[in-house]
Amino acid sequence: NNNMDIRLYTLTGEWENREAGQGQHTTGASLDAPVASRLETLAGKVVKYLCTGIGSDAFDSAYGSRAIPSRTVSKSGMALYRSLLVDDIRRCADYLRSNEESLPTGVERLEQVRLLDLKYAPGGDSTRVDIYLDIMSDQGRHALVVFSGGGGV
Repeated sequence: NNNMDIRLYTLTGEWENREAGQGQHTTGASLDAPVASRLETLAGKVVKYLCTGIGSDAFDSAYGSRAIPSRTVSKSGMALYRSLLVDDIRRCADYLRSNEESLPTGVERLEQVRLLDLKYAPGGDSTRVDIYLDIMSDQGRHALVVFSGGGGV
């Protein structure tokens, strides 16, 4: 099964249990908004980078992910998968920041992309890996991107 579900959430800043650092409420990104926010655009660029297989871009062979596209993961391979994913995220953030250098002053830019969680076989489905990323802008706004899928994740 190579189906992947990707969802974008906006963090609300409201917490269920802030002291424990858990339970921040999210809201789904609006699909009927006429124009994407800058944060949604940044999140889309992160998703595009990570869903592109490294070496498949004709103009930049270093563009893309080694971890996400077309990779099956076993429980015993999760440490290597996490390592590849962390490297992909670092390269993605570096790539996006280098492409933002020409943006006018005041335009919201990428601050960081962070791996929040990586879950193998959630719900007992051994063909599935869920990836949770926090995308933060230089204005302190956050978006949560969730990759959920099987086989190709």
